[in-house]
Amino acid sequence: MAALSKLFRRPLVVWVPECLNGGKAECISPKCLCTPRVKEIRRIRNGNTEYVAPTPPSCSQYCSDNAPPTSNSLTAQWLEWTSIYSSLCEVLMQHLKVRRALRIDHSVKFCMKLKNWTGSGQREGIADGKMLLLAQNEIGQIIGRRLTRSENNEETEELLRSVAHSFQPATSNGDLFVVSDDASSVRNMVHRVFQDRVSTKQDPFHVIQRITTKVKVAKRKWIAKELKAAIYTVDREMRPTQEMKSAFRHVVERLSLDDVRCSVSEWRGCYESNLGQIRRGDLFVQESVYKEGGKAVRVVSTSQLEGFHSALKKLVVRQVSAALGLRILDVFIVRHNLRVGAEFGRNVNVGDLDFISLSHAALLSHGAVDESPQLEFALNMISRWTNGFEFLKALE
Repeated sequence: MAALSKLFRRPLVVWVPECLNGGKAECISPKCLCTPRVKEIRRIRNGNTEYVAPTPPSCSQYCSDNAPPTSNSLTAQWLEWTSIYSSLCEVLMQHLKVRRALRIDHSVKFCMKLKNWTGSGQREGIADGKMLLLAQNEIGQIIGRRLTRSENNEETEELLRSVAHSFQPATSNGDLFVVSDDASSVRNMVHRVFQDRVSTKQDPFHVIQRITTKVKVAKRKWIAKELKAAIYTVDREMRPTQEMKSAFRHVVERLSLDDVRCSVSEWRGCYESNLGQIRRGDLFVQESVYKEGGKAVRVVSTSQLEGFHSALKKLVVRQVSAALGLRILDVFIVRHNLRVGAEFGRNVNVGDLDFISLSHAALLSHGAVDESPQLEFALNMISRWTNGFEFLKALE
């Protein structure tokens, strides 16, 4: 995204006439401290009282005469140039596959930066876009995104139904499942959408986090370490359900009520809720590490998706218009999906090439020269467009 930031730098005009002369010229008159230029101006002014010495133009005069690009004009040009990315993002996500797990997560970090500028100059947030909901497959590619009002299941269910076609049949490596930071709240919704072919799993990190946040600071580091050992084996595999339940109960019961920073009823409710998830098998999978293309990734975790949210927050560091922010999101998703897909061998490596330039090269050189894997990939993506005329028009 370094190239994106360069487009918004304002031009800087510096007037340094002294750089034309290597040093200060001395006056030929004895004991005169003025420069020859000043003496010449005085001589001309004595001869012509209306003479005015030349002065550099002001910033407003320079801008009116030369019309340098402003931030608004650069933004409009960039939005027009990248208009194809919104359609490209949709086409690319529709053809991605879920072979093991689907992660879902909400975040308010990105939507806090999206604003609408009213006619009065005030900035208003998006009424129907308080949170960004993302769906991610097992290797880390984004296969669905939408803005939601809150973490309600109706809007989340719509996204799950839109990506249901991406799920592949279950293999011998394990069942298909949806990973969430709160499996209890989405279990019934996942069952309505996928029936029995997809199960629901709980991210273990959030189980540990729920317990540690209710413990006093002096015991947090210790309880986090003990809970991690209760959930994982030394090989970083999930413990069986019964073994995990016994280890979890043993660790929590070692805490006294003096170490807890909430009420007794709240602490008991948190403990029983998380223990119930472990008892149902929400944290256990037979193989928690997915391997493909020579790389391995832990699937029962939402940390990869939360990392994407954090990277997006660092990319949009100030308040921007909703149109600009959503276009940045689409461009970022496309580049992220292509990079991750290349790492796991699901698509060719396009490197730092942008898709617009790659599409131009693929269309102009089609049939004239030997096609590289990158050009073949671009032509394949172009052929998937439902309206080829609109795509070619966007490339003009």
